[in-house]
Amino acid sequence: MLKRTTITLERDLYDDLVRESVEKYGDTKHISVVLNERLKEKKKDHSKLLEMARNRKTHHLTEKEIEDSRSELSGRFEN
Repeated sequence: MLKRTTITLERDLYDDLVRESVEKYGDTKHISVVLNERLKEKKKDHSKLLEMARNRKTHHLTEKEIEDSRSELSGRFEN
């Protein structure tokens, strides 16, 4: 269900929406469609991140494992 509303955009954001609307749909009448697509994508990405955070597994490292990892990373940066 769609709901009509008015939003105030920064000029660069508006220009991006206009550009994308013209590229995808051939006119500026589809700005709302483009904005909805972008918002849905961001919402989906945010949901994925939240799900990953909820399901994250912890791993406890010993001091030796931490030092070994640091040494390995340091070696990678030097090469």
